[in-house]
Amino acid sequence: MKQIKYIIASLFAVMLFTACNKDGDTVTTSGAQPVVLSGSGDVVINKDYATGLALTLNWTDNSHLTTNDERVQTPIGTTVNTLQFANTSSFDTPIEILTEAGTTSMQFTAEYLNSLVGRVGLESDVASTLYIRMRSVLANNVEPQYSNVYQIQVTPYSIDMTIGFVLDASRADTGNTLASPNSDGVYSGFLGVGGWYNWWLQEGNGVLWGNIGDDGGGKPFVISSNDQHWNFWYPGQSGCYYTVVNTIRQEWSALFIPSLTGQ
Repeated sequence: MKQIKYIIASLFAVMLFTACNKDGDTVTTSGAQPVVLSGSGDVVINKDYATGLALTLNWTDNSHLTTNDERVQTPIGTTVNTLQFANTSSFDTPIEILTEAGTTSMQFTAEYLNSLVGRVGLESDVASTLYIRMRSVLANNVEPQYSNVYQIQVTPYSIDMTIGFVLDASRADTGNTLASPNSDGVYSGFLGVGGWYNWWLQEGNGVLWGNIGDDGGGKPFVISSNDQHWNFWYPGQSGCYYTVVNTIRQEWSALFIPSLTGQ
């Protein structure tokens, strides 16, 4: 629903991007305005206070777009703001968080921030620079604007990445796990299921993996950790599946074994 609102607002803004008055004069808009980004400063994340507040980010309000004509007083669009996090100032592959429309701050618990910087690629138990900026855009075909780059030193705590936790369709822990002995993002093991079974894999850093669900596009075994993913699923056959989830290659596989017997 939020995405629909953003799309409608963006389309509305594009239609009004250039307008003419009765005298034939052209009224142009100023476009999305970059915000000024600030925060609460450097962080040493404490795993003993996982639910405690670790970081607060603040930014100036650019929620509405207005024209450059003083005769027009009504805002004509809504800007979409997305926070970007990276381990380099070039932001080559940033982790992005879409902010709520109209908000000017966001808070991060120790647990959430630790998971986030792990995805960014910051090393555990070492102070490293986290680069943060805000991407602001009025519509998909309008050039985005960027805030100042806010830099802080973050010291994450180490996370056990040798275990992947199997969650059920409702994302509740099942007690089953897949192993990654080398902490390299490749998880494997045997899972016994009865009939159709839907599940997710959650890494120790909190990242949730699922299938992208693109059977029609010829990609039934491609996985993703973004918000568009679905859960994994096994077909109707009951039995044991030797399962491999490779988060590096972003793919998974399952070998069906009707029964296992020990010697």
